[in-house]
Amino acid sequence: MAEGRWPSADTEVAVDAAFARARHLSVGDSMVFAGQDGAVPVTVTALWRPQDTAAPAWLGLTDGAGGRDGRVIVSDAVAGAAGDGTAAQWVLTPDAAGVTSAQLTRLRSGFDGVADALSDEPSAAASPFSSSGQGAATVAAMQRSVVALQAVIPVPLAVLAVCSIIALVLLGQLLAGARRVETRLLRSRG
Repeated sequence: MAEGRWPSADTEVAVDAAFARARHLSVGDSMVFAGQDGAVPVTVTALWRPQDTAAPAWLGLTDGAGGRDGRVIVSDAVAGAAGDGTAAQWVLTPDAAGVTSAQLTRLRSGFDGVADALSDEPSAAASPFSSSGQGAATVAAMQRSVVALQAVIPVPLAVLAVCSIIALVLLGQLLAGARRVETRLLRSRG
């Protein structure tokens, strides 16, 4: 947070600092969203800066300095009242370092079931939900790779086992060949 405090009331918002600078807003100023039933006035209580503006969570949304859209944190009440001009987006990013092959099936069903889970809500039935990205396809490709890897792993292990046996046989032959002269001498002496 760059300045102010996080919103605590329905009519308070937190604004991206670059968006505020471009619109000449500061903490305590008022802004108005155009809603379906009229204007929705709000008060700016905080200016904040994202840690990484290029992070996938922003879905390419800019700070609003050069266009119409920007990053503003609002309450559910304001988002509902400002209906048509407000879009809500979520980014699902699994922790790649923490996902195991055993969890891939559950992860894929989660990606496949996101739209259904939202549509099961009574309030969500009237809203247009869409899904973008390649999460489910990526997980499916990962599952195919795991299956292929599981099929291929026994081959190098079998080759290693055969090579080990051959190496032991050759080593035994070398030792026997090196000791052949000594064995003849010992037998001749009785």
